[in-house]
Parts: sequence; structure tokens; C-alpha cells
Amino acid sequence: MTMGVLIGIAFYASFRDVRSLHREIHAASRQMRELIETDDIESFLNDTEKKRDLSYFRSHIASLYKIYTYSSEIYQDTLIEILNSKLLARNRKVELFSSILITLGLIGTIVGLIFMMTDLTNLFDNAEQGIPQVSELLQSGGPLKGLGTAFFTTLIGALFGGVILRILTSIVEEGITKYVALLAELTEVNVLPVLRAHSANQ
Repeated sequence: MTMGVLIGIAFYASFRDVRSLHREIHAASRQMRELIETDDIESFLNDTEKKRDLSYFRSHIASLYKIYTYSSEIYQDTLIEILNSKLLARNRKVELFSSILITLGLIGTIVGLIFMMTDLTNLFDNAEQGIPQVSELLQSGGPLKGLGTAFFTTLIGALFGGVILRILTSIVEEGITKYVALLAELTEVNVLPVLRAHSANQ
């Protein structure tokens, strides 16, 4: 039950991150076109704020513009690193679930083996001739019947935690890298030259 809940939460978190990245990529492309059409960064920021059209791209432009108002040296390297760290921090939650699932699978197996050994010991102690019958070992509720359940928890933990969730986190991480690269390219080519030119003319 616990593993099922964790798997559900992890899948939902991954799905949410993928959708969020998809929206941000489209927002960056759309807002870049709006910025080019407006041809004025301050007007673009005011318009998007009024429309509540907020995004990481808009936030990045606002930060660059704020730097421009205070300094003639305008660079985005630190801002890009901060954004990348923010996005990766969300993805690390899914990585945490992945590790927890693997750990729970191993714990379930160990606990199952402990119970099995306890039942085997009791069965041998209570056996009339010192050796229990095979039917007693395999009967419903017998010690060997729980062995399958014990290893099944490891299989589930390894499959979902060690394989599927790690694949999902890799996909999200790749998406984050592509998005941050896109944002950096758009601003480096279309925004920073304008801000630096205006700063040089002041």
C-alpha cells in the first residue's frame, strides 16, 4: 500500500514537471515574439504583469532589466545557474522517491525473510520427527509461501524505483537542460545586446 502511494505520487510529480516544462517552453517562444513586436523591454514587462502572463522567461527578463537599471555590466550567467538549480531541485524530489522505493523493497524482503526464518524455526521445533513435511512448508500461510511476497517487494521497488522513475527523472532533466539552453540563447541573442547598447549610450 505504501509503495503504491509513493509510486503514484512520484508519477504525478514527474508528469507535472513535464507539463510545466512544456508550458514554459511555449511561453518563452511566445513571449519572445511579443517582446520583439513591442520592441521595448519595460513595456513588455508592464504588459505581461497586467495580463498576469508570468513565466520563468518573463522573470529572467525582469531580472536582467533590473540589473540594467543599476549597472552597466549586464551578464546572465549567474541568473541561468540559479534558474537551472531551481528547476533541478523539483526533479530531485522524484529522485528521492526512487531511492525510497528501492529501500522499501529491500526492507520488505529482509522483513519477509526474517518472518520466514522464524516460522521455519517454529515448524522444526514442533515437528514430530525433527523434519517437517513439505506440505507443511508450502501450505497456505506456511513459511515458504511468504518468500514470494518478500522478493516481490524487491522486484516492485527495483522496477519502479530503479528503472522507471530514473528514466522519468532523466527525461525531465534533459528537458530542463534544453529549456535553460533555449532561454539563455533567446536572451543572449535578442535581449542582452539591446540592454548593453542602451547602457553604453547612457
